[in-house]
This record gives sequence, C-alpha cells and structure tokens, in this order.
Amino acid sequence: MYRHATAAPAHAATPVLHISDWRALKTGFLTNVLNPKTTVFIVSLFMQVVNPQSPLWLQIGYGLFISLAHMLWFGCVALFFSAPGVSARFLRLRRGIDRLFGGLLVTFGALLALSNLSR
Repeated sequence: MYRHATAAPAHAATPVLHISDWRALKTGFLTNVLNPKTTVFIVSLFMQVVNPQSPLWLQIGYGLFISLAHMLWFGCVALFFSAPGVSARFLRLRRGIDRLFGGLLVTFGALLALSNLSR
C-alpha cells in the first residue's frame, strides 16, 4: 500500500462497468460470507452470549439480529461511499490514506518482529 500509493489508480484507465443492483448485492453478500475474518468475528461474538443451554429461539434471534445489523451497516456504508461528493473526496485522499495505512502495517509488522526477538 505504501509503495504503490503514488501510482496511478488502477481504475483510471478502466471504463466503469455498470452492473445491476442484484448482481452488486450478490457480489457483496458472497464477499462477506466467504470472508473468514467475518466468520471468526461472528463465532467469537456468539460464544460470548450464547451457550449450549440457550434456548433455540434465542439462538435464532441472535442470528437474525446479527444478520439484520450486518445488512443495515453495509447498506449504510454502500450508500455513504456511493454518494458523488464522498466518493470524489475519498478518491482525492486515496494516496494519503494508502500511505498512512501502508505505514501502519509496516510499523505493526516491525513491532511484531521485534516482540518475537525479545523472547
């Protein structure tokens, strides 16, 4: 992220491909469902509030709640970042954001390497 922050955005030369709302929803849904980090997060969250003695209706209720919360959250994120003003500003700030997070990742990696050396 840090090294390529100054490169021209990949989408600059690529024409915008318009897809249907259904296809966009399907792609987003599959991306989230197949993301192992999401599964680990949800399972760890459920382990905090659900135990084997919890009634089935409560377990189903938690599942419905987390599904609804995810739909609302990702819907709001999609609406926010698809707004023309927000999207244009985000693309203008993209280099700085990429450099910032690239630098953070390098710093975290270095700290992790140093912590292993001190053991």
